[in-house]
Amino acid sequence: MSSHNIIPSLLHLPVELTYRILDHLAPSDILVSVRDVCSRLNAITNIYPRFQTLVTLDLLSNGIDDDEGACCLADALKINQAITRLDLTRNNIGPQGAQHLADALKINQTLKILSLSDNTIGEEGACYLSDALKINKTLVTLHLHGNRINDKGAQCFADMMMINQVTHNFITLTKLNLRSACIDFEGAQFLGDALRSNRTLTELDISFNRIGDDGAQYLGNGLKNNQVKEKEYLVICHILINIFLTVTENIDDSNEQY
Repeated sequence: MSSHNIIPSLLHLPVELTYRILDHLAPSDILVSVRDVCSRLNAITNIYPRFQTLVTLDLLSNGIDDDEGACCLADALKINQAITRLDLTRNNIGPQGAQHLADALKINQTLKILSLSDNTIGEEGACYLSDALKINKTLVTLHLHGNRINDKGAQCFADMMMINQVTHNFITLTKLNLRSACIDFEGAQFLGDALRSNRTLTELDISFNRIGDDGAQYLGNGLKNNQVKEKEYLVICHILINIFLTVTENIDDSNEQY
């Protein structure tokens, strides 16, 4: 007998043995390593029970980077029709990784919740994602807590929020978390202008940013002039208490009109 044992290819194993191998793989490994290798493996994983029920994928703190991890996940999301929640919090995803995921969002029709909190997508990555959300019709919640998107990133999301006013092509995003995102009063001005016309966003978290009194006033004015019955709920920190009360009064006054 030869000392060099021939290891059979996964592509030629009986289905039952393939299932046994899949039983020892994490769902994320199946998604990025087994899917789309060939039509046979796709057919097998399509009816594999664990993969059929995979709707939540938690990859928090997994060291995922731009080139390999984010790119592979993005390719999988372009095809996957099951996952509704993807958590990529605290990885090493930068602007390029955000671009890969944004490209996937333009195609994916099932993902509803995406968390990229505590990554390094920056303002460039924020703009990639906001552009994708002008096309995407399923994502309802986006968490970007702890990313330094700066005022430019806030402007990109403001432009995305205002798309309904120009094209009547309403976005589906209802919750946007920009907590601790290095947004100053200029970014708050962009977001305040967007709130005047936005018809879909119901929750915007910009706490722990340095928007100051002026930024809070911009947001308050945006809420006061919003003509939509379903008002936005804002979480605002690092502002004087009287400015916070002004914003709250603007919400109450607007609601009393309906």
